[in-house]
Amino acid sequence: MYPAADLLRDCQKLVKDLEHDLRGRAERDPAVVAQYEDARQRGVIAITFGAWLAEQVTQAAVAWVLATVFVRFLEDNRLIDQVWISGPDDVDQSRSRLRQAVLTREAYLNERPQDNDAQYLQHVLRQVGTLPACRDLFAEDRNPLFRLPISGDGGRRLRTFWQEQDRAGVVIRTLQTDSLADTRWLGDLYQDLSADARKRFALLQTPDFVEEFILDYTLTPAIRTFGLESLRAIDPTCGSGHFLLGMFHRLWHAWEQQLGPGVPAKEAVRRAMTSIHGIDLNPFAVAISRFRLMIAGLVACGLTRMKDCPDFGFTLAVGNTLIVGTSRASTSGFQEDLLADSGADHPDYLTPGDYPNAKRVLSQRYHVVVGNPPYIAVKDAAERERIKCRYASCHMKWTLSVPFTERFFALAQDASDPTTSQKRPAGYVGLINSNNFTKREFGKKLIEELLPKLDLTHVLDTSGCYIPGHGTPTVILFGLNQVPSAQRPIRTVQGIRGEPGKPDDAAHGTVWSAMVANIGSPGAETPWLSVADVDRMVFAQHPWSLGGGGASELKLKVESAGHPIHGDFGVLGMTNADEVMLVDGGAISGHETGPHGRPWRSKIRPVVPV
Repeated sequence: MYPAADLLRDCQKLVKDLEHDLRGRAERDPAVVAQYEDARQRGVIAITFGAWLAEQVTQAAVAWVLATVFVRFLEDNRLIDQVWISGPDDVDQSRSRLRQAVLTREAYLNERPQDNDAQYLQHVLRQVGTLPACRDLFAEDRNPLFRLPISGDGGRRLRTFWQEQDRAGVVIRTLQTDSLADTRWLGDLYQDLSADARKRFALLQTPDFVEEFILDYTLTPAIRTFGLESLRAIDPTCGSGHFLLGMFHRLWHAWEQQLGPGVPAKEAVRRAMTSIHGIDLNPFAVAISRFRLMIAGLVACGLTRMKDCPDFGFTLAVGNTLIVGTSRASTSGFQEDLLADSGADHPDYLTPGDYPNAKRVLSQRYHVVVGNPPYIAVKDAAERERIKCRYASCHMKWTLSVPFTERFFALAQDASDPTTSQKRPAGYVGLINSNNFTKREFGKKLIEELLPKLDLTHVLDTSGCYIPGHGTPTVILFGLNQVPSAQRPIRTVQGIRGEPGKPDDAAHGTVWSAMVANIGSPGAETPWLSVADVDRMVFAQHPWSLGGGGASELKLKVESAGHPIHGDFGVLGMTNADEVMLVDGGAISGHETGPHGRPWRSKIRPVVPV
């Protein structure tokens, strides 16, 4: 296989070239301008036309590149019979696959002399999309490249990119692999293919060891609780599909064991896939997830041709998890009505075919809800307001870590039966999230008003763990969507020291390994962390103290002595990301006015005795 790093570098440049090709065409397209104006007038967006168009162009450019990546992967690994674009030569050099692709294109253009390479490539995708397993991947209403087509020159640039040869006449870029099941390289493309998209969507792969750990505490007990029949699991921020793949493999093996020998492999795969649901705001993330699940299903069935693959039955869609299928926050605080349509929901401009699925998926409850939501703030004022009015947890200068925590629990099956007064098992929730809400003021409503109504079972401080790509300190939450028992404490992993250095293998990092080894032993303490069962009332007060080695106990002792460590403070200066700003008391004492002659609005008071 062409080295992944080289493929990423080359595809990044190709995306930039296609963005340039698309931008000039799109900004002069009346239909594109009208779409923006409609969304702006209805209050769906507030960003400028230039910013909005840049997002649409990036999505289309990436879609064009990824679509050809998918086809080349199928061609190079002999998963489809026809050679449309190119491919590595067979052992018998008289059967050049590149020559086959050239002849196929020539035959198409001879029949349609008015068409160009862009239209030829669209024709290729339509043909591959006739295969049942590829239908959604290349559906015209689900793939942005059909709504923002590149020029003929752009199509030629894309085609020749894949047909480029070295001096010996060998096709340079091949996606042939000895391990079809290993598609993590697609996650690398997802994360780094477009710098603009990475910033916009906070693209970040979840490491396998984190995903496996979270599924250990959610999907595995859910299978024991609910059984396999009709089990529903969702990643509401699915990204490139790591959690979805983890779900599939566990469910597939569970179904194989339950069905026993003699049952066709396709049946266990199909039953596992129908339990899997995923949503993401980023269209090319969903495309990658679809492709990876498709290949995983093919491998699990023991098949070698896409024409033999069924429609596997998993449900993925492009959509805004925080908006689609929600209503305004209820007066009682917690989001209750997931079935209401706010009227402001709308299909994404480039993937309208996904919208019905997104509404259906986000309007039902799940036995398992897991994921790694983005931690960023929303920049578009209209989108920010649409989210804020739906989530009671949004407070002050909130980031997405807050409403996503609320939404994850709202998507889980609750413990009450709406048709009777009977109780039922609650859905399992697990997420790795930024820990900013645990200590910053914007997390106050989430912690003091909403989370106390939910059955948190674990709060794990992972800020000291080395998690590749996660520069933001994190916390893992596990819980059930039910009223908690006041008598049951919350299992807590409290950090003491961070990872002493970058480990060779993050899955076996010192701090992460200490957490995995000791999480089942309350009272355990290592140089890196301590484990305790903590009264849940402690977690009903903001901020949380997740420090181990006695830090939490010290905080409680200081506060019980009448010296609260935190209180309600006003704004003294724009500290932005700083948690504490130090200033000499003499700099402000004795002054009746602050900066620019404004009066001080609060007096100076001690926080702890000095």
